[in-house]
Amino acid sequence: MDSWVQIIKEIINIHRERDKNYQMQLILLEVFNGKPQLLACSALSDNSLRFMPYYGLFTGQRDNFSSICSSTVTDYFRDYHKSSKWDFQEIPNNCVVNLTPNGEFRFRKIYEE
Repeated sequence: MDSWVQIIKEIINIHRERDKNYQMQLILLEVFNGKPQLLACSALSDNSLRFMPYYGLFTGQRDNFSSICSSTVTDYFRDYHKSSKWDFQEIPNNCVVNLTPNGEFRFRKIYEE
């Protein structure tokens, strides 16, 4: 995961230099030795946070299911599919979350605010 965190930080830095109102959702699926891992990160500038709340990413858990999804998906389950008992938590800005092959979430802050 460390090498991907460095790449994600580089991508964020490139966009920071180009646009003070940058907004990104970064999602990577890695398959190593047949074992998948999913990494996700929302990166928004301080100015963007006020204007673009829909750029957030969420972790979701229900029964034996784990997911990483966008706010559009969480809104659907919260507003239209209320019988489905998902526990959604927003991934903090500039935090990488890793969904491991055994279904656990690991969070790492990549920039201090």
